[in-house]
Amino acid sequence: MDTVSSGEVMRRDQNNQHDILQTENVSREQTGRGLVILDHDGGGDGDERDNKDGEGVGKEISDDEKRNIEFTCQGQMMQEERREDEEVKQQVKQTSKQMRELDLNKDKNVQQQKKEVIHEETEDKKMVERRDEGKIEQVREKLEGQVTETPEEQVRETSEQQQQQLPTYQVEEEEVRLALQKDQGTDAHLESWTCENFTKQGDHFMSCIRRLTITFTLAGNTHQTSYVVKTKQKVFGGCFDDLLDVAFQKECLVYETLVPALNAELREGHLEHIRLPRCYFHCLKEGRQIIILEDLSRCGFKMPTHSLGLDAVHARLVVQELGRLHASSLLYQATLPNHCLALKYPVLQKDWHNYSERAGDELGVIMKSDLLTVAALAEMSGRPKDEVMWLRDLATRTLQVFTRQLATEPPFAVFCHGDCWTNNALFRYDNDGVPVEVKLLDLQMSRRGSVALDLITLMYTSLSGQERRASLTSLLHEYYVSFSRVMEARGVPVPFTLEQLEAEYREKSLFGLLMGSDYLPVVMVKSEDVTDYSLVKDGEEVLMKDRLDKLPGIIQRNPHLVTLLLDLLNDMAHLGILEADQTTHV
Repeated sequence: MDTVSSGEVMRRDQNNQHDILQTENVSREQTGRGLVILDHDGGGDGDERDNKDGEGVGKEISDDEKRNIEFTCQGQMMQEERREDEEVKQQVKQTSKQMRELDLNKDKNVQQQKKEVIHEETEDKKMVERRDEGKIEQVREKLEGQVTETPEEQVRETSEQQQQQLPTYQVEEEEVRLALQKDQGTDAHLESWTCENFTKQGDHFMSCIRRLTITFTLAGNTHQTSYVVKTKQKVFGGCFDDLLDVAFQKECLVYETLVPALNAELREGHLEHIRLPRCYFHCLKEGRQIIILEDLSRCGFKMPTHSLGLDAVHARLVVQELGRLHASSLLYQATLPNHCLALKYPVLQKDWHNYSERAGDELGVIMKSDLLTVAALAEMSGRPKDEVMWLRDLATRTLQVFTRQLATEPPFAVFCHGDCWTNNALFRYDNDGVPVEVKLLDLQMSRRGSVALDLITLMYTSLSGQERRASLTSLLHEYYVSFSRVMEARGVPVPFTLEQLEAEYREKSLFGLLMGSDYLPVVMVKSEDVTDYSLVKDGEEVLMKDRLDKLPGIIQRNPHLVTLLLDLLNDMAHLGILEADQTTHV
């Protein structure tokens, strides 16, 4: 370590003190007098500087003058600091303003981009809906016989040529002749006939639907007419053959026996007959099941144009006719020894779950996969976890729920249509396009059951959730008024009140969830997404895998279907069914 002498230390201290006292040099000049602050060099000697007059005095500054100088310097420094602070503040404000403007512009750009994306998505959806609606309308118009095709596209053949193309059953000329004579009388003479398919094989679950066009002579004049032909077809590899046999048995029984009996009850009250197409011929021979019916398109009836379901105006006509059907069956039932249609006509007791020995197992697999599909959609859509878990639990006991919902006791036990949804109703319209009359179709799944079952099937398969909730009260009232008019026309008390009807509807609402989750995917999905029900025979895991594999495509191609299915769940929550069932099965 270097050493330093004490004398040198003292010299350093003195120099430091001298430097501190003489830090600033100030020069002030006045007329006739000069103030000079000496600028000391390292040795402490100063050079004298002259004032304007050439007189210069070098002297020490007094303490008061030093203080004045210090105050002046401090004031200048404070002003300089304030000026710098103001400049900094202005810079900060300007920077903040620029940042806010950048953020605002950024937000505007983001919002504009979002609007553009939403607009593009909306336009895409509208385009898809218009395209799909156009395709659906073409199919419906063909079903109604309203499409006039060019000769090159039209498929009209003689009976012999057409019979070679029929998929499951060849219509015979004798059957056509008998239908004609039932309609026009025994003097009508069949001249020629053709048969054309309304739709492709497999487009309908129970039957192949075709149209007969007939030329005949009567009283020396030539006429033309047409009929609708329903024949049994094999579906899904024939795994539902037994059910199709039961379906044809039911419809033939209804037209042959029940409809005349119900119409007789209505005539007693001076009321119109049940609004159904007339039946001109039917046969139940094994392998030759056929029903020939009136072609309602000749009277101006057609399917509704609402591809996404019925509105309240159309639904009102349907529930009014259901009221007449149910009430007339109740009157007829009262004339039977046991007051029970199912005992007189046992085939009405056969349903989806008991038409054969394996029916219950098959139905359980199908309905379970239906509800698990809805549960998967609910989970993907971010629905509450308890709703998803409830659906999965319900899926394990669908067969028990279905059977329990079918169970019916008086005063609600009537003859039910059994398959009342939008495709099984044709409407006639006035000149303004307003529906004024309805005809019900397809009685192949008719049953003895609660009045609520037909109402619920219609509501949950043919109305949107919004329309259903908005119109439920008024539609139940319309039904009740129609039912009551029939009973009152015969002088018979109405066996239940409107409030009791509403309670019965709520009691059977789970039936609506089962029907909606089953019907909607079948009628609304594209052909590539249709469930292959032949997989039922391979077990529930195989069927469910097929459905889940198709689910992403279904969601992409059928956004409205997703909405309809989730609306079923909304209704269960709205009516308190979800909570009540959860409580019962905790």
